[in-house]
Amino acid sequence: MISRVRAFLDLAILVGAIVAALLAVSGLLGGVFAIFDLVNHFQLLIFIATIAGLAASLIWPFQKSAFRRPVQLLLLVPLICSTLLLGPDAVRRVLSAEADPSMLIEQNRAPLKLMSFNIYLGTWDGNGLARSILAHNPEVVNLQEFPPKRFRRQQALNKAYPHQAKCDDWKTCTLGILSKYPLTDIKHFDLNDGPGRNPIHGKMLAATINAPGRAPLRLYNVHFGWPLPLSAKQTQFKRAAEIIAVDAANNPNQIVAGDFNATGWSFAVDGFADQLGFSRRSQFLPTFPAPFSKIKGLSPPAFLSLDHVLTGPTLSSGPVVRASALLGDHWPILTTLYIPKR
Repeated sequence: MISRVRAFLDLAILVGAIVAALLAVSGLLGGVFAIFDLVNHFQLLIFIATIAGLAASLIWPFQKSAFRRPVQLLLLVPLICSTLLLGPDAVRRVLSAEADPSMLIEQNRAPLKLMSFNIYLGTWDGNGLARSILAHNPEVVNLQEFPPKRFRRQQALNKAYPHQAKCDDWKTCTLGILSKYPLTDIKHFDLNDGPGRNPIHGKMLAATINAPGRAPLRLYNVHFGWPLPLSAKQTQFKRAAEIIAVDAANNPNQIVAGDFNATGWSFAVDGFADQLGFSRRSQFLPTFPAPFSKIKGLSPPAFLSLDHVLTGPTLSSGPVVRASALLGDHWPILTTLYIPKR
């Protein structure tokens, strides 16, 4: 009986290695076939599981010793594929962390500190929200899942950020921009082609930030939908790109930030950035789940990089980093933008 169980486990391990290899290869095909790109949202988990599997294969007492080598060879496939997808992102993050801010300032650019934060629609803790934001003192705050009226009497936020742009109705749009500087040309957009699965997804809020001594900055706060249905997500990206491209004639200094519901190591986000001619500044930065998020009662470490900052060709930025917070199911992200001086 024991030998049969061990033989079954050996076979299960072999099948698992085959499945992992097929998944990893399909992820590489995501650049050609968008449906396979869904696998890439979990590439970090695949990479970690593969490392663990390879380590276990060295000590697992295979009943059929001939299984050991095929299992190890098969596990090398997802290891290589995941490294090819995750590696460039990790390298770019290291290189961005080494950027010298003084060089950017010398290039006739002025800094502006930006935070982007999906606070979670179920958040009611106004004091916690204010403390989370004010602890980092950003000049502009980009908020998702931010009900427009729930925190309207939050005095600390209103005092620090007297200029605010919000959606009209929390049932269909939960985006907000809080700024220390005047905001003009405020617009909000529905990027969906008809009703979606989640009414707050597929929305964009735009505003021009007029900071002293700096050229006007056009900020697009986005909350894209989930990866599925695929056609809906593609429509949202396409419509956002069209709006931003048209805006570029009057607003050359552009930035897109928010919750993309797509990982940075998937092809979708970089494809969207390429459409715009923008650069993705958020590199290898898992932001979901945050410590306050619960997935089936558990609080796993972040493994999805859903929150991003994309900058247009006239802008530079420092590294995008995670920031601490007292609430929210996403980690907030922070960066310093370098904007042409006025």
